[in-house]
Amino acid sequence: MKSILTLGMITFALTFCGLGDKLKGLSGSGGSNTNTTTTGSNSSSTSSSSSTAEQAKPNAAQQAIIDGGTETKWDDQGLSWKLPAGWSKMDVKKSV
Repeated sequence: MKSILTLGMITFALTFCGLGDKLKGLSGSGGSNTNTTTTGSNSSSTSSSSSTAEQAKPNAAQQAIIDGGTETKWDDQGLSWKLPAGWSKMDVKKSV
């Protein structure tokens, strides 16, 4: 009787924590390799076989901000972006 109760509790814990699905995925019987993220009403799905992303399509107001911005670079990280007109770049140095 104790072993049935223990087995039931372990099954419940695995189901509750989602560990059963993770164990199935590790053993190779987990189906496809698709990751899905849902936030509010937006949902996105990525597959390990696709590596393309949808290009951004700014509206007219956003495009005007982009066109009027100034190019700013962060050479240490190899990044660049545009600051909106009227914004100033702060120079922050690492102190050792």
